[in-house]
Amino acid sequence: MYGTIHKALASAITNEFGAEKWAAAEAEAGVDVSAQFKMDPYKDEQFTALLAAAERHTSASRHALLEAAGRSFAATFSEPGTRDLIADWGDTLPAFLDHFDKKYRRVHDLHPKMAPPSLKVSKITDAGLTVTYRSERDGLEAFAIGILHALAEHFGTPVAITRDPASPRVFQIAYS
Repeated sequence: MYGTIHKALASAITNEFGAEKWAAAEAEAGVDVSAQFKMDPYKDEQFTALLAAAERHTSASRHALLEAAGRSFAATFSEPGTRDLIADWGDTLPAFLDHFDKKYRRVHDLHPKMAPPSLKVSKITDAGLTVTYRSERDGLEAFAIGILHALAEHFGTPVAITRDPASPRVFQIAYS
């Protein structure tokens, strides 16, 4: 994973639980996220260790922490540089998500060690849309849900997101 994911987790925990909780989790995991660069790759085990330590120090569930980190990660889309990179991805939630995979390849071209997730829109209706999340990493669906919630808020589109019980990587996004 890239440092930007670690920094999203750090930001989410610091904002929701306080700097001391994050410092304790970081110390337990033996990972100094402040010394990491956003666009440098780091071993997945570092993120796993940070997440496990954060669970213990915050008493929050893995799901809640991942969703908060996903929201924090999506907030980076409005930062200078990133905002310019994604400016033409669409000005509505469905348009943005419909272009996500094609446009995310640009980021991958700049950072070839990146193994980005996929958010594939398979159905768009007036009531909502269906998105399939794919990743070579297991267990990060809640992170994707956090990203989807943050993007919906960014586009001013209130939504309810549910997972398909038969396919937990398929999300039904209903406009509310």
